[in-house]
Parts: sequence; structure tokens; C-alpha cells
Amino acid sequence: QRDTGSGHGIDVFTITKSSTAVAGVVLSFTIPQILFGVMAGIYVDYKDKKSILLATNIIRAALLLPLIFFHDNLFVIYLTTFLFAIVTQFFIPAETPMVPLTVPGKMLLSANALFSMGIYGSILLAYILSGPLLLFFGSTQAIIIIALLLFIGSLFISFITYRHVRPERAPEGNLVLKAGHELKKIFSF
Repeated sequence: QRDTGSGHGIDVFTITKSSTAVAGVVLSFTIPQILFGVMAGIYVDYKDKKSILLATNIIRAALLLPLIFFHDNLFVIYLTTFLFAIVTQFFIPAETPMVPLTVPGKMLLSANALFSMGIYGSILLAYILSGPLLLFFGSTQAIIIIALLLFIGSLFISFITYRHVRPERAPEGNLVLKAGHELKKIFSF
């Protein structure tokens, strides 16, 4: 659920036969991490993580839909990858803090280990299966499958309940000022 850049890179290379054009996909996925990663993390710290996970999964699935019709349009691929990466910057910092909100403290170490294994295992599995998925189904069907998986992920997220710790409420005051203060702390660190 973290990376769509590799599949788009295959499409871009097929369209352009240019490794430079493929580098554009990498840049369109990497630049949002640099530009929005810190700010997204600060924003997520003050918001309900479950809501963010749910919204970002739905948005990312919806962002893939134009690719069904325009998977051979370089501009649409770059734009979709860029927007998908921006939304993902909000998804990533909302994932991990959910673990202590959903499991008892005595199970936290095991839950964190299982979570890490799940993340890295899914990344490994995605890289292993992406080539065969594209070859067997083609770009359009692969995009539909990925969008469906994101929608299914949203469904599962909707079932999450906070069991042991109440999620933090956003502090009163101006979020922009708080974000500025947090940014100052981060860069001074």
C-alpha cells in the first residue's frame, strides 16, 4: 500500500522506451516525501489516526481510477504518482501509532514485531508479485486490482476499534502555529 511507483515505471518505459522518463516517476514519488513528509507527520500527530488511514486509503484508490483510462498518458501517470505520494505521506505516520491504541500494553512488543513483519513482508510480496501481476493481467486490470485492494483495506480500517488507550485529542489553538513550532524543533534537532 505504500508504493505505486514501480508499476508506473514499467508503463512509462513501455510508452517512452526512456530510462530518463522512468526517473520522472521516481522523482514524482520521491519529491512529495521531501516536501510534505515532515508536515504530514505533524498534522497526523494532532488528528485521529483511524480517520486519516480510512480517508487516505479511499483517496489513493480513487486517484488510481484515472489510470484505468489514461495508463498510456505520461502526464497522467506523473500527476497520479505525485498526488498518490502526497496522500501516502499522511498514511505512513498514521499507521504505527495505531498499534498501541488497539492492543493491550502487555502485547505491545509482539504486536509491533508483527506489524513490522507485515509491513516488510507486504513490500517484499508486492515487488515479487508486481511483475507477474502486470504480465498476467495487464496494466488496466492490475490498476483495478490495486484500487480494489485499497478499498478493501479501507473496509478493514473501518472495523478498527480503540481498545486500551483513548486517542489523543487535538490540542486547542492554531494548528499552523503549532506546526511551525514543531518544524522549528525538528530542524533544530
